[in-house]
Amino acid sequence: MLEVYHGTTKEIAQKILRENFKIIHKEVTNDLGNGVYTYCPDEENIWDPQNNARRYAIQYKNGKTQVLEVTISVSSDVYYIDLDDEEFKQKWNQIRASLEQRANEIWKKYRMSTPVIKCWKTPI
Repeated sequence: MLEVYHGTTKEIAQKILRENFKIIHKEVTNDLGNGVYTYCPDEENIWDPQNNARRYAIQYKNGKTQVLEVTISVSSDVYYIDLDDEEFKQKWNQIRASLEQRANEIWKKYRMSTPVIKCWKTPI
């Protein structure tokens, strides 16, 4: 079992508590793809995962924020990303390249056919 923290708005936190987490598959995803993003303690206890989840929510969510403590069982059917693991770092490079390629494909799909007008600030 692993205790992790998820930062979000109070409204979404209440919805999660009522209905559990629901992963919505979107064409344009979050940083690492569709999923639930959490913070967990590091082995050396250098950083506070609860505080990091709170800071994330304050910076990226609109409205009042709340941090949920979530217990997950670490098993073969739960996929989690450990950014400190050397094996994962190699996998991450592959995942990142795949996400970059996908982002470029989406960009081409939605790119405007007319030129973009750039506005320049006039120096004072």
